[in-house]
Order: sequence, then C-alpha cells, then structure tokens
Amino acid sequence: MERFGFRNFGVLSFLQQIDKPRFLIPLLRPYSAYFRRRGLYVEHLRNSDECDRQLLAVFGEMDSSMPGALLGALTLLDDLADEAGHDRILAEVERNEIPLRGILGEDLSPGEFAIAVFVRYPQVVRDAHAHTTQAKLRLYEEYQAVRDQPIALAEAQAKLTALEELLGYWFESKNRTPACKIIVAEQGADLWFEIVHGRPYRMIGTINAQLEHARVGYRPQQHDSVIFERHGCVLKVSAQTLGERELYRQAFGMAFFENENHFPLGDLYNLEPLRRGGATLVMVAGIEAARLTELRMRLDDEQGKVQVSQGRDLLVPGGPFETAPFARGKIVGASFLITYESGGPPRRLEIRPPNVALYDRARDREATNAFLHANELLSGRPR
Repeated sequence: MERFGFRNFGVLSFLQQIDKPRFLIPLLRPYSAYFRRRGLYVEHLRNSDECDRQLLAVFGEMDSSMPGALLGALTLLDDLADEAGHDRILAEVERNEIPLRGILGEDLSPGEFAIAVFVRYPQVVRDAHAHTTQAKLRLYEEYQAVRDQPIALAEAQAKLTALEELLGYWFESKNRTPACKIIVAEQGADLWFEIVHGRPYRMIGTINAQLEHARVGYRPQQHDSVIFERHGCVLKVSAQTLGERELYRQAFGMAFFENENHFPLGDLYNLEPLRRGGATLVMVAGIEAARLTELRMRLDDEQGKVQVSQGRDLLVPGGPFETAPFARGKIVGASFLITYESGGPPRRLEIRPPNVALYDRARDREATNAFLHANELLSGRPR
C-alpha cells in the first residue's frame, strides 16, 4: 500500500509548535472517523507530549486509505508551514484584500498561521501553494556499510538508550548539554531516526508593541535525521555541522555493529559514466523523462578552476563533453530535471560526489535510486 511522507507534520518539533485544541481539532474534525480507526480521537487532542507522540505515529504512517480531501489539505499545509510559506500566504491575503480578524496580529507559528487561514479561507492557501515553486529538501550525506547486515526495528529500539548516552556525551563536550532523545520509526523498508538535542546557547534581541527593546537567552532545539536504508545497508545523515555528521556516522556503527567504521568514508556516487551518455539517459519505472541540466567540472590546470555548464539538455550532441576544456576535467557535480510518474512538475536531482544526493526522498527515493543505478551513477552494491 502506498504511503505518504510529510516534511513538517511528520516531525515532532513541528507538532509541538501547534496549539491542538485551537488549530488541529478544527482542521481534523471533518475526518474524525478516519483518525478514530487509527486509534486517535480528534476531540481529545491536547497540548501534551502524549498527544504529540500519538500524532507523530499517525502522521508517520499515513496511507492510501486516507480521505483524498485530507491528503490534499495536509500536503498544502505541509509545504507552506514555514516562514517562506507564511509570507506567501500573507501575500495572497493582501492581494485579495481578505480581512484576517483574529489571525493577524497574534503570535502564531507559521504552521498555526497556515492552518488558521486554511480553515477560514482554503482557496487562499491553495493559491499560495500554486505560486510556491521552491522545494524544501534535506541534504543527506551517505555511507555504504562494509557488509550487508540489516537492523530490525525491535533491535534499533532496544539500543536507543545506549545510543542516546553515546551521543549525549559528545553533545555535552561541545557545549550543547547532554540532553538527547532519539525516535525511530519504519518508513517502508527503511528505519528513520530523529535525533533531538540542544544547540549552543543563543541570545537574541526582542521588541514589543511599545518599541521597547530587550534581550532573551535560550537554547534552541536541533532535530537531525538519520536514515538506515536496509536494502543495500546505507546510512544517510542530515545534520547541521561536519562534526555532528561524523559523530552519527561513527556512533551508529559502534552502537549497532560494534565498529565505528562500519560506515566508512568513501565514494558512493560517480558521475564519470555521463561522459559516454551521448543523448540518452536510461529511464526506469517511476520516471517518465530526465535531462542533465547542469554540470560542474574541476579543470585539469594549475589553478584547479571549476567551470559550470548549464542548458536544457547537456547530453545532446555538441554538449560540454565534446568541447575543451571540459573534456580534460573531473566532474564534481551534476543536476538533473526529472519528470516522475507520480505527477507534478519536473523535480531537481543534484549529485555531489563522493556521497551527497539532494532530492525529495519522501516522494521519489525508490525511483531515483533505480535511475542512478541504471545509469551507473551509484557506486557500490545495487540498492
């Protein structure tokens, strides 16, 4: 059964920001029967850790039995529940001269603002979404395991406490406090870990309605993401700093395989096969069309300059591979525009060797991995 992934509604920190009685109950009430079948009673939602986790479990396992209207609403709101979406909705409100009594002027998070406007003026949010073109993607660095050894969900859950202690020691040593919480869930064949920890202390200036200035100190939360792809045994790490990414690479190897280099540094992506591409990329199930639209090449000269070539399709005859100096360079990055069978406008896939791929994993992971493997751009074992 097809499952859907949400970038915001599937993240605990986002759910913690939403006032459930005021915003989520009105949004979800028309679909109470669906949620009741999932063990969640909409009218009982409260602002509590227990409710946050119940919502996370339900939103993390949305499937094709979800009412279409609910899926449409959540997809719109999920894409607009940040600062950029807030401003996009506000621009539509102003353009249509719509009064937002009881919404504007209040201290609402971007997610609360989007929900409040949608409940009252759904077409405004639909129009704002139609004008939103920038995809919200997380960048993962990827590491191929030294051997195939999948992890079961129960095994992962049993080792979370030890992993939290291991990570917490490092966080405390880096002025981040030892507080660390890990949540693990299955997404298809993969295990998704959300790591919640503190960031370095921060001080900001504030201003109130009387233009009075003050300073407020706080320690922000950080939500990092680690994916263990069990088919192929690849660890994917999304974190703020190089030190945190290296920490997760080693800590997950030690916690689950007693080897901090179980996921060694190494090349996972290889773009050199593009040189022989001619005008053809191999299509796979889930992909209708693909074009190479950007190529970054480090030239073989004394300065090591990087040149960028952009175009509608760089693999057609006369493309950069047939012209000097590109023919003598090393490919250090490439971007594709891919039309997926799941619908929507073409979406961008960016590859940065040795181990970074930037694309929408929530929607396109399986088709994209198959495309990369079919075109020999994915090194290591087939995934």
